[in-house]
Amino acid sequence: MRLLAREDPHEALFERYQYALQGLGAGGESAPVLRGFEKALLKELGYAMPLERDAAGGEEIDPDRIYTYDPERGPVEIAGGSASELQLAGSTLIDIAHDDYSTARTQQQAKMLMRSLINHRLEYQPLKAGAFSRN
Repeated sequence: MRLLAREDPHEALFERYQYALQGLGAGGESAPVLRGFEKALLKELGYAMPLERDAAGGEEIDPDRIYTYDPERGPVEIAGGSASELQLAGSTLIDIAHDDYSTARTQQQAKMLMRSLINHRLEYQPLKAGAFSRN
């Protein structure tokens, strides 16, 4: 409710929500279902996440490099000894772009990224997500 405009049906998002509920009800892994829904939510909000190119220079993401994620620009390689609270493997960014959450590292880093981006869109106001807050 805090993210979406009232009286706007967001049909694609609610279809994705129904798919997510079915996926969660099926008893499989919840992380891939939740990350897919979060990605769809951000896209529906007008924030399609750039994931395959470095925002600073436009180069393709290198799976062997480490990036941070600027919520307004996209992934930016962490240079040299630079520190960042949010560190993402290039392979994780590529996995998220392809909706591949099969590795533990991708699941963990995708969760951190999605939380960071949703919090940014909420302007860091608390979100009441009920059962979903655990994953």
